[in-house]
Amino acid sequence: ACGEAWQPPNYVVDGRTFKILDDYGGTELDRVIQAGKVFAEMTPDLKQDLVKLLRKMGNGTCMVGDGSNDNAALQTADVGISLKYSESGLAAPFYSIEKDIRSVPVLLNEGRTVRAQLLTIFMFTACYSILSMFADSLMYSLFYELSEAELIYIDLILAMSIDLMLGYSESRETIATSRATKQFFNSFRLLSMFCFLSVCVAVQFSFIYYLEDQSWYVHIPTTTDELTDGSMDATYIFLLIIFQMTFPAIVYTMDKEPVYKNRSMLCLLAILYCFNTYLDIFPGTFVIELFEFSVSPSMWFRVQVILIAAANLLVSIVIEILFIINCPNN
Repeated sequence: ACGEAWQPPNYVVDGRTFKILDDYGGTELDRVIQAGKVFAEMTPDLKQDLVKLLRKMGNGTCMVGDGSNDNAALQTADVGISLKYSESGLAAPFYSIEKDIRSVPVLLNEGRTVRAQLLTIFMFTACYSILSMFADSLMYSLFYELSEAELIYIDLILAMSIDLMLGYSESRETIATSRATKQFFNSFRLLSMFCFLSVCVAVQFSFIYYLEDQSWYVHIPTTTDELTDGSMDATYIFLLIIFQMTFPAIVYTMDKEPVYKNRSMLCLLAILYCFNTYLDIFPGTFVIELFEFSVSPSMWFRVQVILIAAANLLVSIVIEILFIINCPNN
């Protein structure tokens, strides 16, 4: 009709026509493949050729088949889904119990969920390792070190449990319309992690100066020959970083499946925060001896440790939200 915007044609191609175009070559075949909506009566070889050409053009391909004549195309496609546990079921990497193409969005959703989980676990592990390195470097510069019990709690209990629970995130109910990026770890993620770590490390260094400025602070003499544990510096850097090391599990799930929807992770974080608060506010005699704590006599300072950690988390969340808003398709 006059005045309507021109729309490119959509093609319905049968196997015979496709073979002629394939033998002829040229740009006609590329145009037909790009605008093709239905490819009917295709032989097994033609199905495989179609998948190869689609991949050559840079398209992601998914082939769904239910017979032995689909084997070649199932193996050639990026993702092959068989609807029957027969010859095609052996050729395809995925087998669907549902006998129709409703399995395709389910598989896509699960695949994106696994990819998001792997990225979150990677980000958590990287941030945890770097925060540990900076905390150790800070302690070594003062000739102090964390006790064995503190290191065991950080590495075995806190980090390992969070790593395990991050894998229990459920898939979203709907699939995002935007395509996932091809790069697993891009410059956006690198900058996001740099900002997060910069905030945490700045808090660590500022906290040490604030601690040593307190009137009740007790300095333990050190020597360059041997590191000293059981100091106030080591105690309160430990109490700060055990909060900081949980932050990536919250910050780096906001643009995916939020942490409050992962019940296992939510319960774990509640337990860890309660125990961390106990270590900071009301440590018993056994705990003080086990972790070799040097406890502050000021209850208000102990509370401040939690407030500083909470402020650290809030700033990290705000920064990550700004990243998500400015680059939603990361």
